Amino acid sequence: MDYTISKHSEDFESQIDQIARLKTINWGLDFNVFRSYVKWNYIDRPQSKPPIIYFVRVGDAIVAMRGVYQTTWQLKNASARFDALCGADLLILEEYRKKGIYKELANFVKRDLDTMGVQYELSFNPAPLVYMISLSMGWKSMGDFKIIKKQFQTRGSKAMALARKLAGPHAGKLLRKTGINLRRREKDNSQRIDMSYNGSTTQLPSRILLENGPRPREMAHLANRTLPKDKITLVRDESFFRWRYNNPLSKYLFLYWHDDGLKGYLVLQSLLHSVKFGGVHNIFELEATDPSIKIELLNTLISLMNSGSISTWVNMLDRDSHDFLLSRGFGEENSAKGVKEPPRTMLIRPLGEYNDKYEFQGLNLLDANNWDFKMIYVHDH
Repeated sequence: MDYTISKHSEDFESQIDQIARLKTINWGLDFNVFRSYVKWNYIDRPQSKPPIIYFVRVGDAIVAMRGVYQTTWQLKNASARFDALCGADLLILEEYRKKGIYKELANFVKRDLDTMGVQYELSFNPAPLVYMISLSMGWKSMGDFKIIKKQFQTRGSKAMALARKLAGPHAGKLLRKTGINLRRREKDNSQRIDMSYNGSTTQLPSRILLENGPRPREMAHLANRTLPKDKITLVRDESFFRWRYNNPLSKYLFLYWHDDGLKGYLVLQSLLHSVKFGGVHNIFELEATDPSIKIELLNTLISLMNSGSISTWVNMLDRDSHDFLLSRGFGEENSAKGVKEPPRTMLIRPLGEYNDKYEFQGLNLLDANNWDFKMIYVHDH
């Protein structure tokens, strides 16, 4: 099969539709939504100017693409920072998969990135096949990212779970007898994230506000105030927060803890295109000046929820928050489920002159405990 690999042209605006069409074919979702996403991710992003995208073409048709974006990482009280390029969109049309395209594309990307002076390439939570190929190409893993999760079951979801357990393949018939249509497509998750807390009789604590939008300046100020002492953290300024929470593929809710200024915040995220029963929500960020404020924010969120599920990474929780969630019925899940489903992880590979260097300011970059990981760092799609 003859194909060519190239970097995007200077006229990127003309390529937005091609990328959105490729994503639409792969995901079967609305073209205009994906067009908005592509613009948000590659044009509006504060960093990565110009956009960095690689295309695989068969003739004039784009059959695969790989996008990357620039990030900058810091350590508290250290003047030095380092840059890393992170993988964003990897799309290959189904009929062109398992033909060696990904490996050729990955090698092309590495050769190009080696010339750009960037120190590292990162890959958050790669797909199973990408994970296996990447390890064979010299990437290294930081280990397993565990999930901590709780399901808030409604009457309908309990009935569905029971019917599936008891009836197996005949669950649909049993559910119809109970008045639940298994085939009914649920409401868009943009509605269900609201339904998860609307109607709750819980009164918010006086110092906590529930809002639908970010406060970029205050969030950036607090994030910089609360940098962990010995962990590598993504640089997040006001422009980052202003951009980050405009992703058209997600909806977010914000809990703010105020007492003479912002002292803490929690962000709940939900994918708009998810159709899982009851709504699937993630704690995207949890920042505070004191562990007790984090617990109050978590407790308020739990008290507001009446359906769906809440998940987050164990890695982004301090010990007090982790123990609190366990006490409120959350359970840990080991993300590795076998060869076909490797663990959630971050992969890293040095670029250019940084060959085989996995150290920054005396910290081992292959030790996940040396990183301040948050779900906000990863694309929510």
